[in-house]
Amino acid sequence: MIQRTSPQFLILCACLTIVLLVPTQPPALGACGTAYYFVVYMLSSLVAQTLNLRALFPDGQIARQATFFALNFAIAGAPALAFYRRRAWCGRGYPVVMALWTGLYLMIYFFALPTSDCP
Repeated sequence: MIQRTSPQFLILCACLTIVLLVPTQPPALGACGTAYYFVVYMLSSLVAQTLNLRALFPDGQIARQATFFALNFAIAGAPALAFYRRRAWCGRGYPVVMALWTGLYLMIYFFALPTSDCP
């Protein structure tokens, strides 16, 4: 018997797919993108260096990018998962809450606080 997937789970999957695909396109604003992009990128460089990921990836850029994707997913996906777990609290407004969260994430990633200078 085929089990029916809940609409709330499909909404969560759509939100997480957007969060996973967005980092493939860096923001075009600012000297180094937006503040969110810059901070997560610098943090991913620090994490990649601290974990010595160059042993796994001889090219440092690949290690940084993999860490950037993982950190971005953790930062932006955690609230989406929390909203899904507390969807009873949201009630019938769950799709609206997820749409607002995804829209806020996209705005912060692409448009909010463009950097004026790169280090």
